[in-house]
Amino acid sequence: ILCIFRFAGINRAAAYMMLPYILAENPSIGAKEAITLSRKMMKGHKWELFKMDLSFLGWFILAVFTFGLSEVLWSDPYQHQTNANLYLTLKNQNL
Repeated sequence: ILCIFRFAGINRAAAYMMLPYILAENPSIGAKEAITLSRKMMKGHKWELFKMDLSFLGWFILAVFTFGLSEVLWSDPYQHQTNANLYLTLKNQNL
């Protein structure tokens, strides 16, 4: 669903993309600090995220024709892993 929001041009969704990963890695961090960290990590990388999401457009179309089965079995886990790898890459860049 977050992918659809980014296609619609909602800038905040992209800025907050790293929130689940930040909170999973640092459960004691405050909400405001996590949001600030996510916005800082995504600064200058929103276009890359948009292009990455465009690469999943074909999978989204396939999910429509398979009534979501391809999404559940393949594309959702693949997209989440890709997002997690993006988080690790951005985290290492910002250290």
